[in-house]
Amino acid sequence: MNKTALVTVVITTYNRPDRLGKAMASVAKQDHPNIELIVVDDCSTEDYSEALRSPPMPLRYLRQPRNQGACAARNRGIREAKGEFIAFLDDDDQWVPEKISRQLAALGDADLCLCGYRVIENGHVQTLPLKRISAERLYRYNRVCGTSGVLGRAKALKAEGFDESLVCSQDWDLFLRYALKQPLSYVPEPLCLFSDGSHGRISNSAKELSIEQIERRLRAVEKHRSVIGEECYRSKVAATALAYIGSRKDKWTPLRFALDRAGWRATLGYLLSKTGRRGSAANQEKLAEE
Repeated sequence: MNKTALVTVVITTYNRPDRLGKAMASVAKQDHPNIELIVVDDCSTEDYSEALRSPPMPLRYLRQPRNQGACAARNRGIREAKGEFIAFLDDDDQWVPEKISRQLAALGDADLCLCGYRVIENGHVQTLPLKRISAERLYRYNRVCGTSGVLGRAKALKAEGFDESLVCSQDWDLFLRYALKQPLSYVPEPLCLFSDGSHGRISNSAKELSIEQIERRLRAVEKHRSVIGEECYRSKVAATALAYIGSRKDKWTPLRFALDRAGWRATLGYLLSKTGRRGSAANQEKLAEE
């Protein structure tokens, strides 16, 4: 099923021409035979002429008239897509050769199919022992995959794409909106090679977030507060506010925010769970040395 369907791959890029080549090469190596590649440049200030001089496969290069963010760039790709299915890839991520074919085979009657991933820098593999992901699974848990692990039906994505008002958790918002209609399909294999380096990822700049910036990162959670319930909402608020508290010079500001917005129970619960994770990691390192 869907073995010859046209799949549009949308690569969004911004000021990373040096990384775009590997992303495009991983698309060119897909074992699926029918792929349309669209590269959407979010009005970069860096020169892409060299990166696009000899691409590994035919592509359409679209440049945004102004910098509008990754969601707007992805939606531009969705509007321009000619394929029956659409897959997304960030310019610093890559795919294994069978990524598209494995997801097409697993999609079934779902609108979206997700997959596991491997972190390029440290080899960490993240997969779930599931073939379907329900909305309830997403209420609290967001470590499924990023947008580079998404393949979906073009008809569904053209009807309802990415929320351009969000600066964070756009993938979780998309997953939850579709999962509320019907469960998502999932391939429990690391088909996506995810880059988590220090080259401008949002998570790497989150260690000194102001309260205003934390508020903006919580827009997706606020949007779905009534759906996910108060307990999950408070848990996510605490996790967002306190995610990098150990690295912050000013620890009191995010802690006070978490206490005010999430309450003491969720705040303490997050801090204790974080301490537990550090202890578990330390125990594993000790065992490895023995």
